[in-house]
Amino acid sequence: VLPGIWSYLLYTEYDVYGPYFFLWQQSFGRFYDKIYNQKLQPSYFYINYLWGIFPFAFFLLKEIYINVLKFIKNRPIKENLTTIWNGSRDKNFVIGFWVFLYLFLISFSKFQLPQYTYWALPGGAIFLSGLLLRFPENTIKSKLILSIPSIILLSSIIIIPALIIDVSYGYWILSSLLLIVGYLFYIRIKDEILLLILPVIVVFSLISFYVFPELVKFQPSKEVSKVIKQFEPDKEYIYTFGVPFSKRSYEFYSERYMRNLFRREQLRNDLKSSEQFTLVLVALEFYPFLSDRFGDEFKYEILKEYPSYKIATPKKKFLMKKTRDKELSKVFLIKIQRK
Repeated sequence: VLPGIWSYLLYTEYDVYGPYFFLWQQSFGRFYDKIYNQKLQPSYFYINYLWGIFPFAFFLLKEIYINVLKFIKNRPIKENLTTIWNGSRDKNFVIGFWVFLYLFLISFSKFQLPQYTYWALPGGAIFLSGLLLRFPENTIKSKLILSIPSIILLSSIIIIPALIIDVSYGYWILSSLLLIVGYLFYIRIKDEILLLILPVIVVFSLISFYVFPELVKFQPSKEVSKVIKQFEPDKEYIYTFGVPFSKRSYEFYSERYMRNLFRREQLRNDLKSSEQFTLVLVALEFYPFLSDRFGDEFKYEILKEYPSYKIATPKKKFLMKKTRDKELSKVFLIKIQRK
């Protein structure tokens, strides 16, 4: 019912294209439409999902490994299928199956964004909780299994910040002390699950303090908006050239709408005299074509330029401090006037 109502509202405003965009292009169209034709990577969503459940991914991979071994043992196919059918009555199996099916289907998408996996994270949490409930307690084997991901997580306390930012000698001293404290805590701990929970808290805290600020640093919308408000305090929109409409943060901070600059007539109508000016937010890739597109009757002055990065798809090269500069783009705030 709700998709039908929304499709009707889109039809009244955008005609047939409204429902088409909503029902097809933004859903199944991502599998087929040429505008979304990225390089196909079938493993993309599986890897991103494992990162999403990283602290517990070890248990999931272990469970998959054990079940695959059972399946490929020298048994008839019919017996294997019977085993799966009997196991399907287990609620935890059903949840795990649907999580896998969802990831399998979206792996064919031509427009791959990591946030597509968010829908399956609750199901994965429920499935993993079932595995942990069956986990043996107070045994040498259980402590060993929990120790492996814990050691990996604790070692990342040193590795993550050192790879992302420049660190001083004091950082290495503090990290060493933390590892010593962690070891003393480890030999005295009685509840095995704390071996995993505490390193997770530390690692997520590190990501909050080190990784996330680096991502935010290259989202210039707030700084750009301050300059826009200073030069055009009463304007209701900001012109853009080559900046996608998905960058809604510019609208939020500048408190005005984005309007794409397409034609020379738009500038002619706005700029009647040489005293008047307008600001245009220009993407790096489109900057060389600015004067060709709108002509020599205008002069173009760069007020500010800002390093920028697409936060929706962070890559390893961006997170590494040595290769970050090569991954950055720019946006320019251009002042346009008649000559």
